[in-house]
Amino acid sequence: MKALIRLAGMVSAIGAVLATSVTASASTVDQFSMAGSGADAVFSTCPTLPVPGQVCTDTRIAVANQITRADGSTSPGTTLSIDVFKYGMDSSGSFFFVSDTAGFGLASMSIDSRLTSASASATFPVVTCFADGTCTDGTMTVSASWSGQGDLRHDVSNFHFSKGDVSGTSHFNGFLRSASANGTVNGSGLGDSLFADLFNVKSVAVLICHMC
Repeated sequence: MKALIRLAGMVSAIGAVLATSVTASASTVDQFSMAGSGADAVFSTCPTLPVPGQVCTDTRIAVANQITRADGSTSPGTTLSIDVFKYGMDSSGSFFFVSDTAGFGLASMSIDSRLTSASASATFPVVTCFADGTCTDGTMTVSASWSGQGDLRHDVSNFHFSKGDVSGTSHFNGFLRSASANGTVNGSGLGDSLFADLFNVKSVAVLICHMC
């Protein structure tokens, strides 16, 4: 189960911004595959639930050697992606959306073969969308480092789900090691590290939305 959660995280982080849609027979198919070494991490300025009036920022960073998009094209080199989600809690205890920033670009990465440490950096364009529906363009410089913790594990998993008009499958085969992580965006820290790992994998995920 943990492997599936990790795979879902990597797909949402990289696939959401790289996958392109292929439409056929009134269905939308998003396919994403990844091979080689990489790392991902999730950070938050609110490691616990926010208090009323507090705005929180959750950041997911992922980097990998090779990514293949839905149209079959392969990234020309190591690629890093980021998703920065800002939200808060109002005085009634309800959550509210502030903004979401996402982007990806070619990166420099250093990672050892035993997945004990890694570092990556990149500068690339991003798009930020706000609660009122407006979006703005920008640029981010992202740096991150990972330090492996615990045993190197080999995981093989296949997963399928279906709910209503949406179905999906994923296949994961590779090595993983849990890690601690540090990261900055435009020179600023990202809060506490909630999750991080190093990996060398082959993975494929397909999401199908029927009648979309």
